[in-house]
Amino acid sequence: LAAALLISGLIFLWNERVVPYASQRAQDINEVEIKRQPFKRLTGRRRIWYRGLAGFYYIKHASAKQKALAGLTVYQVGPGFRPYRVIEVDHATWNGKAWRLKGVHAYLLRTDGTVVDDPTPDFHIPESPEDFLSIHRQAEEFSYAALRRHIRDLRRKGAHADEYLVDLHLKLAVPLISLVMVMIGIPLAAKGTRTTSVAGAVAFGLSIGFSYFVVLAFARALGQSGAIDPLLAAWTANGIFGLVGLFLLLGAE
Repeated sequence: LAAALLISGLIFLWNERVVPYASQRAQDINEVEIKRQPFKRLTGRRRIWYRGLAGFYYIKHASAKQKALAGLTVYQVGPGFRPYRVIEVDHATWNGKAWRLKGVHAYLLRTDGTVVDDPTPDFHIPESPEDFLSIHRQAEEFSYAALRRHIRDLRRKGAHADEYLVDLHLKLAVPLISLVMVMIGIPLAAKGTRTTSVAGAVAFGLSIGFSYFVVLAFARALGQSGAIDPLLAAWTANGIFGLVGLFLLLGAE
């Protein structure tokens, strides 16, 4: 049990330090080197830069599932690469033909360094939702603390954040799979099973692990769809298999 707790801690650290960077690099390699698409995004810890047809986009959140953008700022440049206009959009949603913009504010940057309001911000986003699919950030690209801040920013902007909320709780629940599997394995090893061959024992163990991830994926889908609470969705698999392990431990004793 102590070794399982240590492994769980190492898994959590791995997911926090290595997985976010590796996930971002994997997505960039897939888009640029495999699909041969031009490199258009620069993803930082919390924000996204995107080179679009209307200028340079600074995007706080892009949701491919909801076909929505939140916290969009567009910097338009002129001759000499000098910025001359800034457009801020609180929220943009795709209606099937074009983007519907909410909370649009535009500013003109004069050559003397002053900034004035643009009273007639005639602006539209020429890209379609498919163009922004590559910049949708998966939960794996965030650490636990960064994802929590991201969810807070989305809620402040009025954007949908349930799909991230389930994954936030999963970042704490999934590393404990080591402890849950050991709770099931100890009494089975003590009592023995009907399986006598090594291959049969390995297959039996794999079937238990596969069943865990089936339950985990099903509960995650329910949580992201809003059918059940995100916290319950993240911990359902651990709860079910943990109770099974506890029952087997008590039975073995």
